[in-house]
Amino acid sequence: MSELPLICPQITLYFLEAYIYSRILKITYLYWLHNHFLMREIISLIQAFAIFLVGIYVISKISDTLNYDFGFVFVGIFAVLGIIILIKMVTA
Repeated sequence: MSELPLICPQITLYFLEAYIYSRILKITYLYWLHNHFLMREIISLIQAFAIFLVGIYVISKISDTLNYDFGFVFVGIFAVLGIIILIKMVTA
C-alpha cells in the first residue's frame, strides 16, 4: 500500500496521454474532413479503433505499473464501467 501514492500520478498521466491522443484525432477530423460524409464515416471508424487501441495501451501500462495480469485489469475496468452504466440506467 505504500506504493499507491507513487502509482496514482503515473496512472493519471496515462489517462491524460490517452485524452490528448483522442483530442488530436478529433481536431484532425474536424479540421480536414468535416464536409465529406463518406470520409466522416471512415474517419469515425478509424477514430473509434484508435481510441480502442489507446485504451488497450493505457490498460497495459496500468497492469505493468501495478504488476497485475493484463486480463485481470482489463476485465476489472470493464466490470467497473458496466456497474457505472447500470447505476446510471437505474437512476435515470
